[in-house]
Amino acid sequence: MTMHEVWRAQNKYLIGLFLFILAILSTLFFSHNSPLYYYNGWVDSNAYFTVARGMMNGKTLYAGIFDQKGPYLYFLHVLALMITPHHYWGILPFQISALFIDLVVIYRWGRLYLSRQATVLVPLGFLAIYFNYIYYQRGDSAEEFCLPFIMLIYYLLTKLLLKDCLPSRVETIIMSFGVGFILLVKFSLLVPVAAAYLILWGCMVQRRHLNELKVNLAWSLVGFSVAWMPIVLYFGLTNSLDAFWHGYFYTNLFLYNAEYGHGLLGSIIGKWVILPAQYFSQIPWMFGIIVFGTAMVLMSQNFFSLEIHRWWFLLVMLANYFAVIAPIRFNHYYLALLPLSIPGLIMAARWVDRLFRGQQVRPLSLAVLALLSVFLGTMQNPWVRSESRLTSEQPVITQITYPIEQGGNSHFILYKMMDAGYFMLSGQVPQEKYFAAYNISHNALPAAEDSQQKAIRMGRYKYVITDQSAVNEVMALNPKYHLIRTAHWDTIRAALMERE
Repeated sequence: MTMHEVWRAQNKYLIGLFLFILAILSTLFFSHNSPLYYYNGWVDSNAYFTVARGMMNGKTLYAGIFDQKGPYLYFLHVLALMITPHHYWGILPFQISALFIDLVVIYRWGRLYLSRQATVLVPLGFLAIYFNYIYYQRGDSAEEFCLPFIMLIYYLLTKLLLKDCLPSRVETIIMSFGVGFILLVKFSLLVPVAAAYLILWGCMVQRRHLNELKVNLAWSLVGFSVAWMPIVLYFGLTNSLDAFWHGYFYTNLFLYNAEYGHGLLGSIIGKWVILPAQYFSQIPWMFGIIVFGTAMVLMSQNFFSLEIHRWWFLLVMLANYFAVIAPIRFNHYYLALLPLSIPGLIMAARWVDRLFRGQQVRPLSLAVLALLSVFLGTMQNPWVRSESRLTSEQPVITQITYPIEQGGNSHFILYKMMDAGYFMLSGQVPQEKYFAAYNISHNALPAAEDSQQKAIRMGRYKYVITDQSAVNEVMALNPKYHLIRTAHWDTIRAALMERE
Protein backbone atom coordinates (compact mmCIF):
# COMPACT_ATOMS: atom_id res chain seq x y z
CA MET A 1 0.00 0.00 0.00
CA THR A 2 1.41 3.38 -1.01
CA MET A 3 1.69 6.32 1.38
CA HIS A 4 -1.11 8.05 -0.54
CA GLU A 5 -3.41 5.06 0.00
CA VAL A 6 -2.50 4.92 3.70
CA TRP A 7 -3.33 8.62 4.05
CA ARG A 8 -6.66 8.18 2.27
CA ALA A 9 -7.60 5.27 4.55
CA GLN A 10 -6.63 7.23 7.67
CA ASN A 11 -8.55 10.26 6.41
CA LYS A 12 -11.69 8.13 5.99
CA TYR A 13 -11.49 6.89 9.58
CA LEU A 14 -10.77 10.39 10.86
CA ILE A 15 -13.92 11.66 9.15
CA GLY A 16 -15.87 8.79 10.75
CA LEU A 17 -14.45 9.73 14.16
CA PHE A 18 -15.30 13.38 13.51
CA LEU A 19 -18.93 12.50 12.69
CA PHE A 20 -19.17 10.25 15.76
CA ILE A 21 -17.91 13.01 18.07
CA LEU A 22 -20.39 15.41 16.45
CA ALA A 23 -23.24 12.94 17.05
CA ILE A 24 -22.30 12.57 20.73
CA LEU A 25 -21.80 16.25 21.50
CA SER A 26 -24.82 17.54 19.58
CA THR A 27 -27.15 14.91 21.07
CA LEU A 28 -25.94 15.71 24.58
CA PHE A 29 -26.45 19.40 23.85
CA PHE A 30 -29.90 19.27 22.22
CA SER A 31 -31.68 16.15 23.53
CA HIS A 32 -33.55 16.79 26.76
CA ASN A 33 -32.79 13.23 27.82
CA SER A 34 -29.27 14.51 28.42
CA PRO A 35 -27.87 15.26 31.91
CA LEU A 36 -27.70 18.90 30.77
CA TYR A 37 -31.48 19.10 31.31
CA TYR A 38 -33.60 18.45 34.39
CA TYR A 39 -35.97 16.22 32.45
CA ASN A 40 -37.65 15.76 29.08
CA GLY A 41 -40.99 17.54 29.17
CA TRP A 42 -42.22 16.11 25.88
CA VAL A 43 -45.26 13.88 26.44
CA ASP A 44 -44.27 11.36 23.73
CA SER A 45 -40.92 10.55 25.31
CA ASN A 46 -42.51 10.28 28.74
CA ALA A 47 -45.19 7.92 27.44
CA TYR A 48 -42.48 5.63 26.03
CA PHE A 49 -40.65 5.58 29.36
CA THR A 50 -43.87 5.04 31.33
CA VAL A 51 -44.87 2.06 29.18
CA ALA A 52 -41.34 0.67 29.45
CA ARG A 53 -41.44 1.02 33.25
CA GLY A 54 -44.75 -0.82 33.29
CA MET A 55 -43.28 -3.61 31.14
CA MET A 56 -40.33 -3.94 33.52
CA ASN A 57 -42.82 -4.38 36.35
CA GLY A 58 -44.72 -7.26 34.79
CA LYS A 59 -47.24 -5.46 32.55
CA THR A 60 -47.67 -6.81 29.02
CA LEU A 61 -47.47 -4.26 26.22
CA TYR A 62 -50.90 -3.39 24.76
CA ALA A 63 -52.64 -5.97 26.98
CA GLY A 64 -51.63 -4.67 30.42
CA ILE A 65 -50.46 -1.17 29.55
CA PHE A 66 -51.43 0.82 26.46
CA ASP A 67 -49.86 3.28 24.09
CA GLN A 68 -50.35 3.17 20.33
CA LYS A 69 -46.79 3.39 18.97
CA GLY A 70 -44.91 0.32 17.71
CA PRO A 71 -43.31 -2.23 20.07
CA TYR A 72 -39.68 -1.59 19.14
CA LEU A 73 -39.97 1.93 20.50
CA TYR A 74 -40.90 0.57 23.94
CA PHE A 75 -38.28 -2.18 23.79
CA LEU A 76 -35.62 0.51 23.28
CA HIS A 77 -36.89 2.35 26.35
CA VAL A 78 -36.91 -0.84 28.42
CA LEU A 79 -33.20 -1.16 27.58
CA ALA A 80 -32.76 2.50 28.47
CA LEU A 81 -34.30 1.99 31.92
CA MET A 82 -32.07 -1.04 32.45
CA ILE A 83 -29.08 1.27 31.90
CA THR A 84 -30.36 4.17 34.04
CA PRO A 85 -33.49 3.12 36.01
CA HIS A 86 -34.24 6.59 37.42
CA HIS A 87 -33.10 8.87 34.61
CA TYR A 88 -33.74 9.53 30.94
CA TRP A 89 -30.06 9.12 30.14
CA GLY A 90 -30.19 5.45 29.13
CA ILE A 91 -31.84 6.28 25.80
CA LEU A 92 -28.95 8.55 24.79
CA PRO A 93 -26.76 5.73 23.32
CA PHE A 94 -29.60 4.86 20.96
CA GLN A 95 -30.20 8.50 20.01
CA ILE A 96 -26.47 9.00 19.41
CA SER A 97 -26.30 5.83 17.32
CA ALA A 98 -29.28 6.88 15.20
CA LEU A 99 -27.78 10.31 14.52
CA PHE A 100 -24.33 8.87 13.81
CA ILE A 101 -25.83 6.47 11.24
CA ASP A 102 -27.69 9.42 9.70
CA LEU A 103 -24.44 11.36 9.33
CA VAL A 104 -22.49 8.41 7.93
CA VAL A 105 -25.17 7.55 5.37
CA ILE A 106 -25.49 11.22 4.37
CA TYR A 107 -21.71 11.40 3.98
CA ARG A 108 -21.64 8.30 1.78
CA TRP A 109 -24.59 9.67 -0.20
CA GLY A 110 -22.71 12.92 -0.78
CA ARG A 111 -19.54 11.03 -1.80
CA LEU A 112 -21.39 9.77 -4.87
CA TYR A 113 -21.18 13.36 -6.19
CA LEU A 114 -18.47 15.21 -4.27
CA SER A 115 -14.85 15.08 -3.22
CA ARG A 116 -14.09 13.82 0.29
CA GLN A 117 -13.42 17.34 1.54
CA ALA A 118 -16.58 18.89 0.08
CA THR A 119 -18.76 16.01 1.27
CA VAL A 120 -18.14 16.88 4.92
CA LEU A 121 -20.24 20.00 4.37
CA VAL A 122 -23.36 17.91 3.72
CA PRO A 123 -23.71 16.24 7.18
CA LEU A 124 -22.78 19.57 8.78
CA GLY A 125 -25.60 21.26 6.89
CA PHE A 126 -27.93 18.48 7.94
CA LEU A 127 -27.03 19.05 11.61
CA ALA A 128 -27.88 22.74 11.27
CA ILE A 129 -31.42 21.72 10.23
CA TYR A 130 -31.94 18.62 12.37
CA PHE A 131 -32.18 20.08 15.86
CA ASN A 132 -34.83 22.73 15.29
CA TYR A 133 -37.42 22.70 18.05
CA ILE A 134 -40.39 22.57 15.65
CA TYR A 135 -39.56 19.12 14.24
CA TYR A 136 -37.03 17.68 16.71
CA GLN A 137 -39.03 18.84 19.75
CA ARG A 138 -37.00 17.80 22.81
CA GLY A 139 -35.70 14.59 21.24
CA ASP A 140 -36.69 10.91 21.40
CA SER A 141 -39.34 10.57 18.68
CA ALA A 142 -40.32 7.60 16.54
CA GLU A 143 -39.11 9.54 13.50
CA GLU A 144 -35.68 9.96 15.07
CA PHE A 145 -35.13 6.20 15.23
CA CYS A 146 -36.64 5.46 11.79
CA LEU A 147 -34.67 8.15 9.97
CA PRO A 148 -31.41 6.14 9.53
CA PHE A 149 -33.21 3.45 7.53
CA ILE A 150 -35.08 5.99 5.42
CA MET A 151 -31.78 7.74 4.69
CA LEU A 152 -30.21 4.39 3.78
CA ILE A 153 -32.84 3.52 1.16
CA TYR A 154 -32.31 6.92 -0.50
CA TYR A 155 -28.57 6.30 -0.61
CA LEU A 156 -28.95 2.78 -2.05
CA LEU A 157 -31.43 3.99 -4.66
CA THR A 158 -29.15 6.88 -5.66
CA LYS A 159 -26.20 4.51 -5.98
CA LEU A 160 -28.25 2.21 -8.22
CA LEU A 161 -29.60 4.95 -10.50
CA LEU A 162 -26.36 6.92 -10.70
CA LYS A 163 -23.77 4.14 -10.93
CA ASP A 164 -25.78 0.98 -11.63
CA CYS A 165 -24.42 -0.39 -8.35
CA LEU A 166 -26.69 -2.99 -6.73
CA PRO A 167 -26.97 -3.19 -2.91
CA SER A 168 -24.50 -5.59 -1.33
CA ARG A 169 -25.63 -8.53 0.76
CA VAL A 170 -24.87 -6.65 3.99
CA GLU A 171 -26.72 -3.55 2.76
CA THR A 172 -29.70 -5.70 1.77
CA ILE A 173 -29.91 -7.36 5.19
CA ILE A 174 -29.59 -4.05 7.04
CA MET A 175 -32.20 -2.36 4.86
CA SER A 176 -34.70 -5.22 5.11
CA PHE A 177 -34.20 -5.28 8.88
CA GLY A 178 -34.98 -1.57 8.71
CA VAL A 179 -38.21 -2.31 6.85
CA GLY A 180 -39.29 -4.58 9.70
CA PHE A 181 -38.12 -2.04 12.27
CA ILE A 182 -40.08 0.84 10.70
CA LEU A 183 -43.14 -1.40 10.37
CA LEU A 184 -42.89 -2.07 14.10
CA VAL A 185 -42.29 1.56 15.11
CA LYS A 186 -44.40 3.75 12.80
CA PHE A 187 -45.61 1.92 9.72
CA SER A 188 -46.81 5.00 7.80
CA LEU A 189 -43.13 5.84 7.21
CA LEU A 190 -42.79 2.70 5.09
CA VAL A 191 -44.40 4.46 2.10
CA PRO A 192 -41.17 5.99 0.65
CA VAL A 193 -39.25 2.80 1.48
CA ALA A 194 -41.81 0.72 -0.39
CA ALA A 195 -41.62 3.07 -3.41
CA ALA A 196 -37.81 2.79 -3.43
CA TYR A 197 -37.96 -0.99 -3.20
CA LEU A 198 -40.35 -1.19 -6.15
CA ILE A 199 -38.00 0.94 -8.25
CA LEU A 200 -34.96 -1.06 -7.12
CA TRP A 201 -36.56 -4.41 -7.96
CA GLY A 202 -38.04 -2.98 -11.16
CA CYS A 203 -34.58 -1.89 -12.30
CA MET A 204 -33.25 -5.38 -11.67
CA VAL A 205 -36.00 -6.87 -13.81
CA GLN A 206 -35.54 -4.25 -16.53
CA ARG A 207 -31.81 -4.87 -16.71
CA ARG A 208 -32.32 -8.64 -16.51
CA HIS A 209 -30.42 -9.00 -13.24
CA LEU A 210 -32.74 -11.88 -12.37
CA ASN A 211 -30.22 -13.87 -10.34
CA GLU A 212 -29.33 -10.76 -8.36
CA LEU A 213 -33.04 -10.15 -7.80
CA LYS A 214 -33.50 -13.65 -6.38
CA VAL A 215 -30.54 -13.17 -4.06
CA ASN A 216 -31.82 -9.76 -2.98
CA LEU A 217 -35.28 -11.16 -2.24
CA ALA A 218 -33.81 -14.03 -0.23
CA TRP A 219 -31.57 -11.85 1.92
CA SER A 220 -34.35 -9.28 2.30
CA LEU A 221 -36.52 -12.02 3.76
CA VAL A 222 -33.71 -12.89 6.20
CA GLY A 223 -33.34 -9.31 7.44
CA PHE A 224 -37.10 -8.80 7.70
CA SER A 225 -37.48 -12.06 9.65
CA VAL A 226 -34.72 -11.06 12.07
CA ALA A 227 -36.61 -7.83 12.81
CA TRP A 228 -39.83 -9.73 13.52
CA MET A 229 -38.37 -12.57 15.58
CA PRO A 230 -38.19 -10.77 18.97
CA ILE A 231 -41.71 -9.38 18.47
CA VAL A 232 -43.25 -12.77 17.70
CA LEU A 233 -41.45 -14.32 20.67
CA TYR A 234 -42.53 -11.59 23.10
CA PHE A 235 -46.20 -11.52 22.16
CA GLY A 236 -46.33 -15.27 21.60
CA LEU A 237 -44.87 -16.12 25.00
CA THR A 238 -47.18 -13.62 26.71
CA ASN A 239 -50.25 -14.87 24.78
CA SER A 240 -50.95 -11.32 23.60
CA LEU A 241 -50.76 -11.48 19.80
CA ASP A 242 -54.38 -10.29 19.61
CA ALA A 243 -53.56 -7.33 21.87
CA PHE A 244 -50.56 -6.53 19.65
CA TRP A 245 -52.73 -6.50 16.51
CA HIS A 246 -55.47 -4.42 18.10
CA GLY A 247 -53.30 -2.07 20.18
CA TYR A 248 -50.90 -1.21 17.36
CA PHE A 249 -52.18 -2.00 13.86
CA TYR A 250 -55.95 -1.73 14.33
CA THR A 251 -55.73 1.35 16.57
CA ASN A 252 -53.50 3.27 14.17
CA LEU A 253 -55.35 2.18 11.05
CA PHE A 254 -58.90 2.78 12.23
CA LEU A 255 -58.99 4.71 15.52
CA TYR A 256 -56.10 7.18 15.37
CA ASN A 257 -57.33 9.27 12.47
CA ALA A 258 -56.85 13.00 12.14
CA GLU A 259 -59.38 15.51 10.92
CA TYR A 260 -58.64 19.08 9.90
CA GLY A 261 -61.68 20.86 8.61
CA HIS A 262 -65.11 19.44 7.91
CA GLY A 263 -65.76 16.82 5.26
CA LEU A 264 -63.39 15.24 2.78
CA LEU A 265 -62.48 18.45 0.95
CA GLY A 266 -61.89 20.35 4.20
CA SER A 267 -59.71 17.55 5.50
CA ILE A 268 -57.61 17.42 2.32
CA ILE A 269 -57.15 21.20 2.19
CA GLY A 270 -56.36 21.33 5.90
CA LYS A 271 -53.87 18.47 6.02
CA TRP A 272 -52.23 18.90 2.61
CA VAL A 273 -52.16 22.69 2.33
CA ILE A 274 -52.86 24.62 5.55
CA LEU A 275 -50.87 22.53 8.05
CA PRO A 276 -47.81 22.08 5.78
CA ALA A 277 -47.81 25.82 5.11
CA GLN A 278 -47.90 26.50 8.86
CA TYR A 279 -45.08 24.09 9.70
CA PHE A 280 -42.87 25.08 6.79
CA SER A 281 -43.37 28.77 7.50
CA GLN A 282 -41.83 28.26 10.94
CA ILE A 283 -38.55 27.25 9.29
CA PRO A 284 -38.78 28.73 5.78
CA TRP A 285 -35.16 28.14 4.83
CA MET A 286 -35.58 24.39 5.34
CA PHE A 287 -38.54 24.55 2.95
CA GLY A 288 -36.29 26.46 0.53
CA ILE A 289 -33.61 23.74 0.70
CA ILE A 290 -36.19 21.04 -0.01
CA VAL A 291 -37.63 22.96 -2.98
CA PHE A 292 -34.13 23.67 -4.29
CA GLY A 293 -33.09 20.02 -3.96
CA THR A 294 -36.26 18.80 -5.64
CA ALA A 295 -35.66 21.19 -8.54
CA MET A 296 -32.08 19.95 -8.88
CA VAL A 297 -33.20 16.31 -8.93
CA LEU A 298 -35.78 17.07 -11.61
CA MET A 299 -33.83 19.42 -13.86
CA SER A 300 -30.08 19.02 -13.33
CA GLN A 301 -28.04 16.43 -15.20
CA ASN A 302 -25.50 16.68 -12.41
CA PHE A 303 -27.80 14.63 -10.19
CA PHE A 304 -29.08 12.04 -12.70
CA SER A 305 -28.20 12.05 -16.37
CA LEU A 306 -31.26 10.06 -17.47
CA GLU A 307 -34.61 11.80 -17.25
CA ILE A 308 -36.43 8.61 -16.25
CA HIS A 309 -34.13 8.25 -13.23
CA ARG A 310 -35.03 11.77 -12.12
CA TRP A 311 -38.72 10.95 -12.23
CA TRP A 312 -38.23 7.68 -10.35
CA PHE A 313 -36.31 9.45 -7.60
CA LEU A 314 -38.91 12.22 -7.50
CA LEU A 315 -41.58 9.54 -7.01
CA VAL A 316 -39.83 8.39 -3.81
CA MET A 317 -39.53 11.98 -2.60
CA LEU A 318 -43.26 12.55 -3.19
CA ALA A 319 -44.06 9.28 -1.39
CA ASN A 320 -41.96 10.50 1.53
CA TYR A 321 -43.82 13.81 1.57
CA PHE A 322 -47.29 12.29 1.53
CA ALA A 323 -46.30 9.64 4.10
CA VAL A 324 -45.71 12.53 6.49
CA ILE A 325 -48.52 14.93 5.65
CA ALA A 326 -51.33 12.43 4.96
CA PRO A 327 -51.62 11.33 8.61
CA ILE A 328 -50.33 14.68 9.92
CA ARG A 329 -51.39 15.70 13.37
CA PHE A 330 -48.23 17.14 14.88
CA ASN A 331 -45.24 19.08 13.66
CA HIS A 332 -42.66 16.57 14.90
CA TYR A 333 -43.80 14.26 12.07
CA TYR A 334 -41.87 16.60 9.77
CA LEU A 335 -38.53 15.26 11.04
CA ALA A 336 -39.11 12.40 8.57
CA LEU A 337 -38.99 14.94 5.71
CA LEU A 338 -35.32 15.74 6.32
CA PRO A 339 -34.07 13.26 3.64
CA LEU A 340 -35.67 15.59 1.10
CA SER A 341 -33.15 18.28 2.10
CA ILE A 342 -30.06 16.18 1.25
CA PRO A 343 -30.09 16.66 -2.57
CA GLY A 344 -30.17 20.42 -2.03
CA LEU A 345 -27.33 20.24 0.50
CA ILE A 346 -25.28 18.09 -1.89
CA MET A 347 -25.68 20.58 -4.74
CA ALA A 348 -24.94 23.51 -2.41
CA ALA A 349 -21.74 21.76 -1.24
CA ARG A 350 -20.82 21.18 -4.89
CA TRP A 351 -21.09 24.90 -5.61
CA VAL A 352 -19.05 25.78 -2.51
CA ASP A 353 -16.39 23.29 -3.59
CA ARG A 354 -16.24 24.90 -7.04
CA LEU A 355 -16.12 28.38 -5.49
CA PHE A 356 -13.06 27.49 -3.41
CA ARG A 357 -11.64 25.36 -6.24
CA GLY A 358 -11.18 22.20 -4.21
CA GLN A 359 -9.04 23.76 -1.47
CA GLN A 360 -8.25 21.44 1.43
CA VAL A 361 -10.48 21.76 4.50
CA ARG A 362 -8.15 21.85 7.50
CA PRO A 363 -9.06 20.47 10.97
CA LEU A 364 -9.47 23.96 12.40
CA SER A 365 -11.86 24.86 9.59
CA LEU A 366 -13.86 21.70 10.27
CA ALA A 367 -14.13 22.61 13.94
CA VAL A 368 -15.33 26.10 13.06
CA LEU A 369 -17.90 24.72 10.62
CA ALA A 370 -19.10 22.22 13.22
CA LEU A 371 -19.53 24.99 15.78
CA LEU A 372 -21.42 27.01 13.17
CA SER A 373 -23.79 24.07 12.61
CA VAL A 374 -24.43 23.76 16.34
CA PHE A 375 -24.94 27.52 16.60
CA LEU A 376 -27.49 27.49 13.76
CA GLY A 377 -29.30 24.63 15.47
CA THR A 378 -29.29 26.55 18.76
CA MET A 379 -30.72 29.65 17.10
CA GLN A 380 -33.67 27.52 15.96
CA ASN A 381 -34.15 25.91 19.35
CA PRO A 382 -35.04 28.33 22.17
CA TRP A 383 -35.54 25.42 24.59
CA VAL A 384 -31.76 24.96 24.71
CA ARG A 385 -31.49 28.38 26.32
CA SER A 386 -34.61 28.23 28.47
CA GLU A 387 -34.65 24.66 29.85
CA SER A 388 -31.05 23.56 30.40
CA ARG A 389 -29.63 23.23 33.91
CA LEU A 390 -27.25 26.07 33.12
CA THR A 391 -29.97 28.62 32.41
CA SER A 392 -33.09 27.50 34.30
CA GLU A 393 -34.25 26.51 37.75
CA GLN A 394 -36.11 23.35 38.81
CA PRO A 395 -38.97 22.66 36.38
CA VAL A 396 -42.46 23.71 37.38
CA ILE A 397 -43.73 20.13 37.17
CA THR A 398 -41.98 19.36 40.46
CA GLN A 399 -44.61 21.52 42.17
CA ILE A 400 -47.09 18.76 41.23
CA THR A 401 -44.89 15.70 41.85
CA TYR A 402 -43.26 16.90 45.11
CA PRO A 403 -46.33 16.41 47.36
CA ILE A 404 -46.75 12.89 45.97
CA GLU A 405 -43.14 12.02 46.78
CA GLN A 406 -43.44 13.57 50.25
CA GLY A 407 -46.63 11.59 50.83
CA GLY A 408 -44.78 8.30 50.68
CA ASN A 409 -45.14 7.96 46.91
CA SER A 410 -48.81 7.08 47.11
CA HIS A 411 -50.16 6.03 43.73
CA PHE A 412 -51.82 8.59 41.49
CA ILE A 413 -53.86 8.55 38.31
CA LEU A 414 -53.79 10.92 35.35
CA TYR A 415 -57.17 12.10 34.14
CA LYS A 416 -57.58 14.07 30.92
CA MET A 417 -53.84 14.73 31.01
CA MET A 418 -50.95 13.61 28.85
CA ASP A 419 -47.94 12.16 30.64
CA ALA A 420 -45.64 15.17 30.90
CA GLY A 421 -43.16 13.29 33.13
CA TYR A 422 -45.18 12.63 36.29
CA PHE A 423 -44.40 8.92 36.40
CA MET A 424 -40.75 9.39 35.43
CA LEU A 425 -40.04 12.07 38.04
CA SER A 426 -41.89 10.22 40.81
CA GLY A 427 -40.51 6.81 39.79
CA GLN A 428 -43.96 5.27 39.90
CA VAL A 429 -45.53 2.56 37.76
CA PRO A 430 -49.06 3.26 36.46
CA GLN A 431 -51.66 0.92 37.92
CA GLU A 432 -54.14 1.39 35.06
CA LYS A 433 -53.82 -0.03 31.55
CA TYR A 434 -54.90 3.35 30.13
CA PHE A 435 -52.59 5.55 32.19
CA ALA A 436 -53.03 8.93 30.45
CA ALA A 437 -55.07 10.90 27.92
CA TYR A 438 -54.61 9.91 24.28
CA ASN A 439 -54.99 11.52 20.88
CA ILE A 440 -57.96 9.24 20.21
CA SER A 441 -61.56 10.32 20.65
CA HIS A 442 -63.73 8.91 23.42
CA ASN A 443 -66.10 7.40 20.84
CA ALA A 444 -63.24 5.54 19.18
CA LEU A 445 -61.67 4.30 22.44
CA PRO A 446 -64.21 4.61 25.28
CA ALA A 447 -62.36 2.11 27.48
CA ALA A 448 -59.58 4.62 28.22
CA GLU A 449 -61.61 7.38 29.83
CA ASP A 450 -64.22 4.97 31.25
CA SER A 451 -61.58 3.01 33.18
CA GLN A 452 -60.09 6.22 34.57
CA GLN A 453 -63.50 7.52 35.66
CA LYS A 454 -64.28 4.20 37.32
CA ALA A 455 -61.01 4.34 39.29
CA ILE A 456 -61.77 7.91 40.44
CA ARG A 457 -65.34 7.02 41.48
CA MET A 458 -64.03 4.09 43.52
CA GLY A 459 -61.31 6.28 45.07
CA ARG A 460 -58.54 3.82 44.25
CA TYR A 461 -55.83 6.47 44.28
CA LYS A 462 -54.83 9.00 46.86
CA TYR A 463 -53.98 11.56 44.18
CA VAL A 464 -55.43 12.62 40.84
CA ILE A 465 -53.44 14.77 38.42
CA THR A 466 -55.72 16.47 35.94
CA ASP A 467 -56.16 19.56 33.81
CA GLN A 468 -57.36 22.61 35.75
CA SER A 469 -60.48 22.70 33.58
CA ALA A 470 -61.41 19.16 34.74
CA VAL A 471 -61.19 19.75 38.51
CA ASN A 472 -64.95 20.10 38.94
CA GLU A 473 -65.47 16.99 36.83
CA VAL A 474 -63.25 14.95 39.15
CA MET A 475 -65.10 16.28 42.20
CA ALA A 476 -68.39 15.32 40.56
CA LEU A 477 -67.10 11.79 40.02
CA ASN A 478 -65.94 11.57 43.65
CA PRO A 479 -66.53 14.44 46.13
CA LYS A 480 -63.78 13.12 48.39
CA TYR A 481 -61.14 14.59 46.06
CA HIS A 482 -60.21 18.22 46.60
CA LEU A 483 -57.73 20.54 44.92
CA ILE A 484 -54.44 21.04 46.77
CA ARG A 485 -52.11 22.53 44.15
CA THR A 486 -51.94 23.95 40.62
CA ALA A 487 -49.08 24.66 38.25
CA HIS A 488 -48.78 26.11 34.76
CA TRP A 489 -45.97 25.64 32.22
CA ASP A 490 -45.86 25.65 28.41
CA THR A 491 -49.46 24.91 27.44
CA ILE A 492 -50.05 22.64 30.46
CA ARG A 493 -52.37 23.73 33.28
CA ALA A 494 -51.98 20.94 35.82
CA ALA A 495 -53.96 20.43 39.01
CA LEU A 496 -53.13 18.04 41.85
CA MET A 497 -56.10 16.66 43.79
CA GLU A 498 -55.98 14.59 47.00
CA ARG A 499 -58.52 12.16 48.41
CA GLU A 500 -59.73 12.90 51.93
